Amino acid sequence: MEHSWARRTIVAVIALGTICRVAQYLSDQSFWGDEAYLILNVRAKSAWQLAGAMKMTVDGRTIPPQMAPPLYLLWLKACVWMLGDNEFAWRLPALLCGIAALPLVALVAWRVLLPWGAALATAWVTLCQKLVVHSVMVKQYSGDVACALLLTLIAVSRGPAVRRLAVLALLTTLIVWLSTPAVLVFAGSAVALYPEIRRESNMPRTFWLLCWAPVAVSFLLLKHFSLDRQDDAVFHAFWATYLLDWRHPLGWAWWLFHQTFSLCDYPYEPWGVLILLLVAAGMRRIGQAKVMMAPVIVTLMAGMLDRYPFGGSRVDLFLVPTVLILAASGIQRMTVILSAKSRWLAYVLAAIPTVSGVIQSSYHLFRPYVTTQLRPVLQWAQPRVRPGDTLVFVGPNTWPVCFVYWPHPPSQPVIINENQACHPTGRFWCICEFAPGEFARKRKPVIQRIAAGETPIDSYIGEGGAAFLFDRSDTLR
Repeated sequence: MEHSWARRTIVAVIALGTICRVAQYLSDQSFWGDEAYLILNVRAKSAWQLAGAMKMTVDGRTIPPQMAPPLYLLWLKACVWMLGDNEFAWRLPALLCGIAALPLVALVAWRVLLPWGAALATAWVTLCQKLVVHSVMVKQYSGDVACALLLTLIAVSRGPAVRRLAVLALLTTLIVWLSTPAVLVFAGSAVALYPEIRRESNMPRTFWLLCWAPVAVSFLLLKHFSLDRQDDAVFHAFWATYLLDWRHPLGWAWWLFHQTFSLCDYPYEPWGVLILLLVAAGMRRIGQAKVMMAPVIVTLMAGMLDRYPFGGSRVDLFLVPTVLILAASGIQRMTVILSAKSRWLAYVLAAIPTVSGVIQSSYHLFRPYVTTQLRPVLQWAQPRVRPGDTLVFVGPNTWPVCFVYWPHPPSQPVIINENQACHPTGRFWCICEFAPGEFARKRKPVIQRIAAGETPIDSYIGEGGAAFLFDRSDTLR
């Protein structure tokens, strides 16, 4: 009876999760800065060049470097070639990976938890808005989640550990070209499976090292031909807080706690403390806890060695399902150790992320999540811009999106950040992007400073972008 109820619940939440992702995809949101950087690279480079450095200039402006695995970039290019250069084509790979991750997480949870615990974990992962949003963005993070879950499913499946590790090695050798964090998942799983392999194999160390060999060769080739060429000091500066600074020993313990907490807080803010405590409790409950936790520990070590960021961020999105499955295991443990009269506490704690996920998912079904929204702004401005008008793009993420939708503007744009001075003359446009609700706080003061008392003669203010037309010609005369 419990199995039947749990299966129906899992099917229902997977269906709801799929609907949420498809609804967000069909809302056809404008590209935003991070997507635009990648799109400009993929659009301008050949298939062979996509294996190299993701650096380029557009009209003399250097695009911030990007990192993405070659197979994912080729997949993007193939989708655009077949379906056209539009938002749906660019976001299709992420959507397919996001939907594929849903049954995978259900299978992993079913393998390591009780049926009702598996249903709870599946609901938490399926309704997590971070996972929903990244399932419809151009970048590769949704693919990282699906690949990590596929490898984790193999690692926790039934059967001899020798066979599981061999299959993991074969898959990782290929998948690492599609999802770079797959090597972290493999490394953690391989270490966690070694004690079982010692019991099963006459030559455990030899077999274990042989399984590592193809993965190591594949990753080294990827590193040589792609990752090293994509690497840049900009990444280390941007992700500095997610990498341990060995120069300050007094901050090591704080960094470890803060980054671990931020990883647990990332899926369901602001319930990080609850998730962290449930994970700590859940690690003792499930038989596959070592296999589940090992990729998290390996990623933590990579952060300590300055090799991969660790914490609550999009690059660690592939760890979110593991965190939530372990948290659901913590709820399971509470139902065991609490008395019958106190068991309501476990149900209340389980309801907090569940209700949060249901509310957010239901809300965004009718009001899709918006990062920024420059496309309608540019569609309004393009027919009104005259040759000779000065275009002022305000903010670091405005200009790449403008170049995606407007590859050849009629005049050389002026690109400024919020704190830079700009004094255009004649007819000029101020175009900016912003997160919903942030125009008055972040962009309006900049526009007013550039306008210097001038009143716009035309304007368009949208949910995530705005354009203002000024004319100083009469003032100058």
